[in-house]
Amino acid sequence: MALDRRTVLAAIAAETADRAGPMPVWLVEVAANAKTKAERDFVATELISLRQAQLIDCHRQNGASGVSLTEAGRAELRELNQSKRQPSAFHGEPISAPSYLHFDTSSLHSDTGSPQSPPMPDALGERQVKAAPPPDSGPLPDLERLDPDLQPRLYALMMQLGQVLVEDLALATEARDLRRAKRLDDLARRVLRHTRRPS
Repeated sequence: MALDRRTVLAAIAAETADRAGPMPVWLVEVAANAKTKAERDFVATELISLRQAQLIDCHRQNGASGVSLTEAGRAELRELNQSKRQPSAFHGEPISAPSYLHFDTSSLHSDTGSPQSPPMPDALGERQVKAAPPPDSGPLPDLERLDPDLQPRLYALMMQLGQVLVEDLALATEARDLRRAKRLDDLARRVLRHTRRPS
């Protein structure tokens, strides 16, 4: 997962929401899921940048120190979350299934209505079909939709799970494991419904 300013701000917001006070600076790397040295270095430089921009406060009390978001930091996070929700490859437009998951079912029945066996394609990608509607269609009640402003930690967790889901979907697609790709695609659509804001 690529780290950016929004990820660091969301990590601080999520951790401080669970605490009565600021979070330790060393915990920001963990909360932002920075695994490599480059990612940890990015978090360190981003913390300096956030402090200079007065988006975070540094606190020292009783020998302990920590950071928390300022009001400007919370506003910046809301703005970044809004801009991230604009239509993109994952958010906004529905995920379209790869072309080899689609095939034309009209050739399965003859004029008399009795089933025929379809011609076997030379390659899996030759079949064409209309995509089935998502399993859960229709508007969701507000109680079933995650709000990143009210539940930042849960929302961040769902975004990380969504990232893993999309990566697994890509691997299943490359391996041409159609059953797994379809299952992951359906799950991705359901996760997207619960994390996307209503239009």
